[in-house]
Amino acid sequence: MLKLQQIHDLRAINRLLREAYDHYFAGSDGYAKSSEGYVSVSFGNYWDRAADWVPGDKVEVLICSYVFGENRNNHFTSTAGALAAVKEWHTQEMGTTYDASGDWVTRPIPDGNGSIERNAYLEDSDV
Repeated sequence: MLKLQQIHDLRAINRLLREAYDHYFAGSDGYAKSSEGYVSVSFGNYWDRAADWVPGDKVEVLICSYVFGENRNNHFTSTAGALAAVKEWHTQEMGTTYDASGDWVTRPIPDGNGSIERNAYLEDSDV
């Protein structure tokens, strides 16, 4: 029911998430939820699959993460969209450094232009 490219996307999503979580758990304080990294693929509901529906045309991806992403439930309308987001999460996590207590020390800026130090981040925020 999936197209070959969608299968490749899902394999890449799994690999990148595993690498990012391995890095996170190796250095951070380990905060996470039991559903961390849950990935679900859906073909939509009855109305999404019209009589002329072709398997793989409508694929939705759900990634649950308290660690990565904007929300704990990240919904995507394609495997390509999910993969693009996971690549961003992976890049940011792999560039993050942690101190001995598990707090992040430096983290890449999402636009790719350098990094930010935790102390500067805390000074600029309302935390």
